[in-house]
Amino acid sequence: MPEHPKKLLQRFGLEARKSLGQNFLLPGAGERIARAARIKAGDAVLEIGPGLGALTEALLDLDARVVAVDLDETMLRILRELYGDRKNLELVHGDARDFDIGAVAARMGKLKLVGNLPYYASSPILRRAVDERAHLLSATFTLQKEVADRIAAGPGSKTYGSLSVLIGLYADASVPLKLPPGAFHPQPGVESAVLHLVFREKPRAEVADFPHFEKIVFAAFSHRRKTILNSMKDALEIDGPAILAALGRAGIDPQRRAETVSVEEFARLAAEVPHA
Repeated sequence: MPEHPKKLLQRFGLEARKSLGQNFLLPGAGERIARAARIKAGDAVLEIGPGLGALTEALLDLDARVVAVDLDETMLRILRELYGDRKNLELVHGDARDFDIGAVAARMGKLKLVGNLPYYASSPILRRAVDERAHLLSATFTLQKEVADRIAAGPGSKTYGSLSVLIGLYADASVPLKLPPGAFHPQPGVESAVLHLVFREKPRAEVADFPHFEKIVFAAFSHRRKTILNSMKDALEIDGPAILAALGRAGIDPQRRAETVSVEEFARLAAEVPHA
């Protein structure tokens, strides 16, 4: 069982760095996250932001092969002292937002990506995970609860939005675990949750032009209280009759709201809406 992060920080004469969004997992939380990530012996795991090693130790104890990447050299120095004798651990100094995930997968096989993400970096790292999906089996991240819930939401729910659609095109999302502020040191001001993404062998729908698809999705959700027709008319430089006709060809009632439209329907719509 790892030490309490407060004691570890005191032992090394350190404090959590707010500039890096450091909120360290308490003992026991790492094991729960590893279970939520469905880690098993022999898995190739890329851990983002290992911090003081609560999740790292749980992964190692499951006999996973772990590459842990951290932007903070001080954290890596502590991890070398704590776990440097573990043969299934490789520690790397780097920024996960531009780290070469493909190079790791090339020598280790498809990866399971895990991380207790700082909130400021969650969006770009989520985007990286989706972009690098060819190298990944899954991605399991600790995020702000409302973000995790939004991504895992289905059509018709209040939290379903653009992130639900864009990530749902390529992955099946779930929230298997919620973590209160007391699971971290120092305690964050919000609740956290574990988002588990399993990347699909094929996208949920065929999308020939992802940037155009993304543009249509963002336009549809630009005014949540408006109909999808009116939201798109306001957000796109395309005349109303052309949008109305595209909705008709896609089989979508123009009076519906975006939060009721499935990923598959958005794919059909993007194929019908002309490029501005």
